[in-house]
Formats: sequence, structure tokens, C-alpha cells
Amino acid sequence: MHPSATIATPRSDTDLATEISVRIEGYDLSRVGTYLQTHEGLSKREVEDLLVEYRRYMTMIALYPDLSIPIAGRVDLVWHTHILFTRDYAAFCAEIVGRFVHHEPTVNADERERLAPAYRQRTLQIYESLFGKLDVETWGFDAMVCGCHNNN
Repeated sequence: MHPSATIATPRSDTDLATEISVRIEGYDLSRVGTYLQTHEGLSKREVEDLLVEYRRYMTMIALYPDLSIPIAGRVDLVWHTHILFTRDYAAFCAEIVGRFVHHEPTVNADERERLAPAYRQRTLQIYESLFGKLDVETWGFDAMVCGCHNNN
């Protein structure tokens, strides 16, 4: 995708975005948060902020089912942690996203380098169109970019 290309909203239906946001905000991720505090040494405030960003990422995934939307930074840590709770993660995907979302880690610098442009262009553009300016400290710029398979 060309850097200046605009990603159209998947549907002009703002009700869909609102519906997903309401569902995702109401989903209990407290066990994920507790794990991050206990095992990663994050403060309660850090966890709260990261869970907001993870919910935003999953909102993007739900709204754009035909796009692979890369992720990076500390938000990816939340996704890794949620996946550890396999039953809950599967239920979350079914209830919130409408399908299972597979995580695709990059295993070397070449893979990260290939995925980085999509992260910088697609992920950042979608995020900013939905939520405003992205916090690069939380999300990272493109270090350790991971992908998702948004189509099964």
C-alpha cells in the first residue's frame, strides 16, 4: 500500500464500530491484567493503559476483517498474554471479533523488515483514523512487529 493511500472504513455503518466498542469494553480482561502485573511486573496503571490499547487493536481487527493488521510494542505483549488463556481468548475472538484471530510472530529480522512498512502505513493509519494519535512508546515504531491472520 502506498503511504499516502487512505484506508476506507470497512462499512459506513458507525453503528458497527459502536457495537464492537461496547462489546469489547464490557469484556472482562481482568485475569490478563493480573497476569501482566504479577508476571511482567507492570503497575496497575500501565496494565490499564495497555488493556485500552489492546481493546483498540482488537476493534481494528474486528472492523477490518479482510486486512492483516500488524502489531508491535507493548500492546503485543498483552496479546501474547491473552493467548495464554486459551479458552478465554477463543471465547473473546468468537464473541467480540466474530472469528478466531491467529497470531503470527516474526522469527527474524528479515520478516520484521518485510512487515514493518504495513505496520507503519496500515496499522498506524487505521489507528489514527479511529482513535487519534497513537502513542509510539506504548505501541513501538516497528521493532518486533508481529502479524495476524485475520482470515482463517
